[in-house]
Order: sequence, then C-alpha cells, then structure tokens
Amino acid sequence: MLRVIIELFPKGDVSEGRVIAEGYIINNLEGTKEEGNYNYMLKLGGSGVQSILCTGKISKFKRKKDNVWKLLTTVLKKAKL
Repeated sequence: MLRVIIELFPKGDVSEGRVIAEGYIINNLEGTKEEGNYNYMLKLGGSGVQSILCTGKISKFKRKKDNVWKLLTTVLKKAKL
C-alpha cells in the first residue's frame, strides 16, 4: 500500500504543520508481474474528521515500465477532482 500525505505548513513553519489530505493506493493482487491492478481512495481532512472524496480502480498499470509518480498521476487523472 502507498499512502500519500499532503501537509500544510502555515508561513513555512513546520511546527505548525497539519495534514489536509491523504490518499491510499492499494495493490488488489489481481494483476501480474508486468501489470498491476490497484484500488485507490482519496480523502480530505487530517487526523480528526475526514471525508472521502473518491474511490476507484486502476487496471493494467505497467509497473515494470512506469514509476510510482506515474501511478499517482494516473490515479489523480482518473479521479477527475
């Protein structure tokens, strides 16, 4: 599983940072060594109340050819936020 965390640091102050969004990309084990299939979930909010923005599935991702940034980009494009 991959977890993407987006944090906000007001005025660049790391000590005041807070999580404003999270995303999860989970290998659903339905793929092959060459092509991965993944479920994803994108949420708004931090450690308290969170709201799910969207969920979905990525199929036949070329895991040997493309890297993790391409996977994240693919999820964001498919989510159409």
